[in-house]
Amino acid sequence: MTDSILITGASRGIGRTTAEHFAEAGWNVVATMRDPADGTELATRANVMVTHLDVTDEQSARDAVAAGIDARSEEHTSELQSRSLIS
Repeated sequence: MTDSILITGASRGIGRTTAEHFAEAGWNVVATMRDPADGTELATRANVMVTHLDVTDEQSARDAVAAGIDARSEEHTSELQSRSLIS
């Protein structure tokens, strides 16, 4: 299974560069930012999920982590189904 990483502040600067680096290295990236519209280009990559995160809001952080887990769980389930390991 592919490694996954959640990156904060991925709309620009170090966060954006870090998200691009891990995506190019084949990782599944949960790229978080205050305004997901700023991540439109990142979201075009198959292994990048862009979602909202305001690091000053605990519920926002919980929601971002849950969204990343849900996305990867669906991907993993689809992979297992394609291998006929589960139905």
